Amino acid sequence: MMMRTIVFSILAMLSILWIACNDEVPVNPFDGQVVNQDTVGFEFINPEPASIAGIYQNILKPTCANSGCHDGTFEPDYRTMNSAYNTLVYQVPIKNDGNYNFRVEPYKPQTSVLLARLRNQLTPAMPIQIEPDSDWPEKKAQYISNIETWINNGAPDIMGNVRQVAYPAPVLLGAGASEADQWMARGGETGPLVMPPAASSVRLYFAFRHDILMPQDLQYNRISFSANANSFGSAEQKTLQILASPRYERGFYGDVVAYTHYIDIDPAAEFDAGQEQWYFRVYVQDDQNPVTEIPTDNGIFYIKSYMSFRWAE
Repeated sequence: MMMRTIVFSILAMLSILWIACNDEVPVNPFDGQVVNQDTVGFEFINPEPASIAGIYQNILKPTCANSGCHDGTFEPDYRTMNSAYNTLVYQVPIKNDGNYNFRVEPYKPQTSVLLARLRNQLTPAMPIQIEPDSDWPEKKAQYISNIETWINNGAPDIMGNVRQVAYPAPVLLGAGASEADQWMARGGETGPLVMPPAASSVRLYFAFRHDILMPQDLQYNRISFSANANSFGSAEQKTLQILASPRYERGFYGDVVAYTHYIDIDPAAEFDAGQEQWYFRVYVQDDQNPVTEIPTDNGIFYIKSYMSFRWAE
């Protein structure tokens, strides 16, 4: 009887510990809005300082996402780049003195709570607690300037698009290509596609996400090519087709995503082999927003490189 009581006591204690440990890891609903994207272990190397990638990697992740602060315990949630963006831009602050509309209001740093807290213009000032490996004390002025520049530019996402307050715009999940149905390699995880010089039948694929519509229901669906990463004004736009059944391959963040849009190209005939690298952009539209260009001129370098192909040596 004594042994049975001890066993039951041990089991009860283990159950309590299991519940307690699981309660310490709150669900991140703001990552749930970004299907099949994993930015927890994803890192950019030297991202543009005034982009959301640079702000997240240099400031929010090492300085603010510490235990008991913005680790998912409460908003804004800085566990991933996506949850940071989704809980900052056009999100109404919980604590407000009446002078601020949103945590981050595109084009309006003076009415963005994030900057007010970092500048000690609104209590409590942030950050409250600084991790030992954070360089915030040494680079505070520069980091605040980077955030202000990002907001002044419209607080764009990594594609360079500015969020609309009322309705979400389409987002790119991945781009890829196949030759003879074999998935094409890239020059690095997010580098350009490596195009064989003699390739004559290549299919480019694209995967999108929309918080309301199915990707197959997006409209416009075009693509253009350019030898210059930031010069697409005069580029011809060609039509993207919709696959009858999605193709599932790795996306930009490393997770498997559903590729729904495609175009067949003849690289050897259509593109000058003397031009080392060719860039492409896609254009899609939902039923509320104007055409979404991906990436825009304001997109981060990684996206522009990812949306390109380079001739194999």
